[in-house]
This record gives sequence, C-alpha cells and structure tokens, in this order.
Amino acid sequence: YNFTRIDKGQIKPFTKYAAFDFVRECSYKGYGPVGKGGHLILWDASELEKINDEYCVEEFLTGIFLIGSDGSGYAYGVNLRGEFITVPFIGMCDEDIKVVGKSFDDFIAYVAAIE
Repeated sequence: YNFTRIDKGQIKPFTKYAAFDFVRECSYKGYGPVGKGGHLILWDASELEKINDEYCVEEFLTGIFLIGSDGSGYAYGVNLRGEFITVPFIGMCDEDIKVVGKSFDDFIAYVAAIE
C-alpha cells in the first residue's frame, strides 16, 4: 500500500468538526491493498471536513467523522471516543456503525484481515 503520514502542523485545525481535532495527531493519506483482500483509501486530511459535509455525515450519523473508505461500499471513520468504525455508505445510519479498532494499528489489522 502507499500511505504517507501527514505532520499535524501541515493540517489546519478543524473548525466545524473541532471535536475530532485529535484526528490530526495520526493523519495519513493514501490508498492501496492491505493484507489479502482489504483495500483502504485514506482521504487527505485537508479535505476531511469538506468530504464529511458532502456525505452529510452529521445528518445521518451521531458523533462520527469519516476518514476514508474501502473503495467500494463502506466508509471508515472515528467516533468521539477515538475508536475506528466502519459503516455502509448506502443507508448510512447509527444502527449500522461497527467499531473495528481502538487504535490505528487495530484498524489496519481489521482491514488486513478482510478476505
């Protein structure tokens, strides 16, 4: 895969999504296969607020901030506790949120285990 760590100083603090400013501490961008069957696209941190607005995340999900996708039907994000989650793009709702990791390493392990 091709991921680049982004230095926190290169990312302007979030305004509308200030509660998720902690995402700046561990920001990556890039895309590619992870593990046997997983695929991960991590959106550029400078675009995250705009992308969350375009997907109307606040309208459909409570306390979630999207950071990327699997390149198909699922979004990846974080909740206010800093846990990594996945949720389908179509029919996006709180009931479909699944916590997939408590750390970035856990999250990558989850993606890598997808077959």
